[in-house]
This record gives sequence, structure tokens and C-alpha cells, in this order.
Amino acid sequence: MAARPEGDRLDRDKIVKAALQLLDEVGLDKLSTRTLADWLGVKSPALYWHFKSKSALVDAMAEAMLRDACWPDPPVPGDDAAVWLADRGRAFRRALLAHRDGARVHAGTRPSPAQLSTINTQVAALTAAGFTPTDAARATLAVSRYTIGWVLEEQARAERPPTTDTAKPARRAARADTARTASTADDLEDFPDLAAALDVLEQRDPDTDFDFGLTALTAGLSAAAQATKRPSPEKLP
Repeated sequence: MAARPEGDRLDRDKIVKAALQLLDEVGLDKLSTRTLADWLGVKSPALYWHFKSKSALVDAMAEAMLRDACWPDPPVPGDDAAVWLADRGRAFRRALLAHRDGARVHAGTRPSPAQLSTINTQVAALTAAGFTPTDAARATLAVSRYTIGWVLEEQARAERPPTTDTAKPARRAARADTARTASTADDLEDFPDLAAALDVLEQRDPDTDFDFGLTALTAGLSAAAQATKRPSPEKLP
């Protein structure tokens, strides 16, 4: 296991950091306040003082994941809002992929009071770019949920039970990929258009596949915002 936090005194930040380390080792299903307390070498009440439930702990973990991400600066007048939204989606995906079950940790969480200022800055930036506040919030939510759904699928694929093949991992993985590709190619013999898209079906380039959907989504959101852009007040004579 990873090294436990140094020092005898626990605080929220140390607990959350330890929880993320333990998450990477055991996954979300096996993470609990009890397993975390055992791993830290403390009694469960020591954690309950800071987190009353696993859901409260998971919310704090999700917030820490986002706090550690490298976000693009808000757009300034003249910037392309669609590009900025796409950059945020990529940064969000990297943050979720940085931890095992990262998308599951974040799914269903709500912004904490500490995050409201950051979210308001995002909405204000999009409003300045021509979105209404409502559409700006919708656009931010749409990109977030697209990204979470994508990463849920990516990480679920990675968590599939390992094969019983006794070969070395690298050789076993290569053999499994070859076998799966051959099987898929055979299945698609009567479907030439799907066969031409085999790389996508096999998820060989998930970054490019993710970007395809992301840029289409953000371009559409930006175009919709411009179509409903509030008219400028008429100048007084």
C-alpha cells in the first residue's frame, strides 16, 4: 500500500489525501470509512469527527480531485467560448482519469459552498461571451455530464475482471487485444461500414474519440447561445 500520511494528528485534508490513495488501490466499492480508518491505524470515530458518512467523504474526495486539476483560464472578450468549454472538458477528463473510479466518485455530487465562486466565474465568463446566465449554466453542466459519462465507460472497461491466462501481463494483453480484434472483424464481415470504423469500436484512440464528441458538443452549445443572444439595448437618441 501507499505510504500513510505523516503525523499523528488527522485533519480533513490528510484524511481526503489518504482516501484518494486508498481509492487508487482498492476502488470505490471497497472504500469505506472503516477500511480507511483501519488503513490509517485509527478508530472509526476519529474519522466521523470530520466525515459523518461515506457520501460526505466521497464529496470531499471529488472536490479535491477538481482542486488539483489544471484548468484553463476563463475566456476574455474575443476568445472562442467553444474552445474554452472544450479545454475545460479535457481538463476535467484528465482529473477524473487521474484516480481509479474517478468518474464514479464525482457522479451525483453537488457543488460545495467553497466551489460556488469558481462556478460563478465560469458562468460570468460565458455570459460575457454571449450566453444567457441560464444557458451558460446549462453549457457547463452539459460538458461536465458528457465527460463523466465518457470516463465512466473508459474506467469500467479498465476494471473488467482479468483473464485467467498465465502469460506475462504485456503478452497477455496483446494476445487478448489481437483475439478480440479478430473476433470483431469476423463479426463485421457483413457490415463494411462498421468494419471501416473498427478502430473506434475497439477504442484504440480514446483521446481522439472523446475530442470528436466534445468539440461537436461545445460548437453546438456556442452556436445555440449566439442564436438566442440577447439583443443589445437600443441607444437613446
